[in-house]
Amino acid sequence: MNTKQNFEKMRDDLAAYMNGEDGKQATIILITDFGGYSVLQVRLHSVELAPYAQYRNAMRITCTPKGKRTKWRMTLHEGKEFAIFAGWVTPSKEIGTTTRTADGVTLSAWTACDKNEFYKLVDSTDGAKIAEQSERIYLDELKKRGKVYEVCTVDGCTEYKTESELLQDYEKRGTVADSVRRFELQGTPILAGLCGPMFDGYDKNNCARIRYESSDLYAILSE
Repeated sequence: MNTKQNFEKMRDDLAAYMNGEDGKQATIILITDFGGYSVLQVRLHSVELAPYAQYRNAMRITCTPKGKRTKWRMTLHEGKEFAIFAGWVTPSKEIGTTTRTADGVTLSAWTACDKNEFYKLVDSTDGAKIAEQSERIYLDELKKRGKVYEVCTVDGCTEYKTESELLQDYEKRGTVADSVRRFELQGTPILAGLCGPMFDGYDKNNCARIRYESSDLYAILSE
């Protein structure tokens, strides 16, 4: 399953769950832009697919938070990790200190929530899962994709088609072995004198672009 197919399936499954009923109860669990997590209990009004910013695949949801009357419009896109459950449910797994706001949103207190912690939250939720957008949904497809490497300095960028070509010019100091970072980065080399590796999207052949930067370029781009 690719991203487009998953978003279409999520839209169709949510529409089937609502079945024309306005205000159907649902729970949305997601990793926030600040790296924590939120558990939102809402009433659903509409769901539609529409591009958002740089993301081709995104889902626009109109909903009302539990205990509120004002409708929200939120966009869940392919750059986010989220899951949607039928009814108002709560994960049994807790990460760090949590607080519950008056509008039914559970927020972590500056606790990082990586993809593995997100999976634990989702899997600990005792309820019918309607939709999920996460890396694990696409693992079979990701395993089939190749990789290309790019080293960028203030003088420009050089592309390497294979890891062996890359290592002819740069010294390998280690390998990305943790499971926290995205799948495309796992197993990629750590190079002496360069920042990275970093995921930089896909090329025209659908290969993952693995990017490295010199420290001076990294400093300039980080300003």
